[in-house]
Amino acid sequence: MSADAFIPAFIYVLIHSHLRDPVALKELLTFFDSGSQQGEIAYFVTCLEIALEYIRSLLTACTVVLSSKRKLGIEFSKHSESDVVVVHRLVPGEQAQQSGAINVGDVLVAVNGLPVYEMELAEVVKVWRGVDGEAEFCFLPMDEYLRKYGTS
Repeated sequence: MSADAFIPAFIYVLIHSHLRDPVALKELLTFFDSGSQQGEIAYFVTCLEIALEYIRSLLTACTVVLSSKRKLGIEFSKHSESDVVVVHRLVPGEQAQQSGAINVGDVLVAVNGLPVYEMELAEVVKVWRGVDGEAEFCFLPMDEYLRKYGTS
């Protein structure tokens, strides 16, 4: 099997294996075979790096539709280092927590397509309160935000 055929198959297997931390797997492989620049392990590590980079490029923000007619159930704060709006706390039993898609520490990127991540909290509240009906909230995990956009 050529590399051109192997890598897509490898990516498929990697995604469907549901590994908890594929980056740790790569680190372990390179740790236990630190001197090898060739051979099967080196080839596998290279393919794993290619697959991880491809998967990272596919990661997109989590979009959640929440009703303005109910309590949101999210407490936001400004991240001290990155100065972006983040989820500080999820209120148990409220719609945000019930969605299962939002995590403490996630960056609020947009509300109904309007970028809000660098707004002041008061401005974000105004945007949210101005919504009638359902609003689409877009979140990114902090590590992914930093990887894509760096610090603000």
